[in-house]
Amino acid sequence: MNPKYEELLAEITTQTLEKLAFIFASSEDDFNALILEEAEIAKVYFKGPFSGMLVFAISKFALPELAANMLGEDDQDTVTMEQQQDTLKETLNIICGNLLPELSDKTAVFDIGAPEMAEPSILNHPDKKYHHNISASLSLDDGSCVVTLFIEDEAFG
Repeated sequence: MNPKYEELLAEITTQTLEKLAFIFASSEDDFNALILEEAEIAKVYFKGPFSGMLVFAISKFALPELAANMLGEDDQDTVTMEQQQDTLKETLNIICGNLLPELSDKTAVFDIGAPEMAEPSILNHPDKKYHHNISASLSLDDGSCVVTLFIEDEAFG
């Protein structure tokens, strides 16, 4: 897939994490591979000029900070797992909403489904046939994250 799409995905994810949760991400060479069994993963499906799924996987070590910062909590230990998962899904929703117009006509309309939690296997064996995937791996202060866009349409790009 075209490297400009990977750069765009990384840029939008980085900006979203910084603006929403004051978490600084980098796609530099210091990326520590995300162990999917040690991650929380959310997915969201979308339809429009092209259709697909966006998946956001984040280290379980970084998720409490994401949730606490988004919720304005001083103590990460007070944030419940449900709150952590809700903030993960909301972050994914915002990334998706910012990404899709950049990949198509800015006036294009997409129908974005409700984000939901997913199993690690979603990244290796998505539940639909996808012709393209674009992925960005980012290092965080505590761990890492991976965002992957799966696209159904053969003619994309």
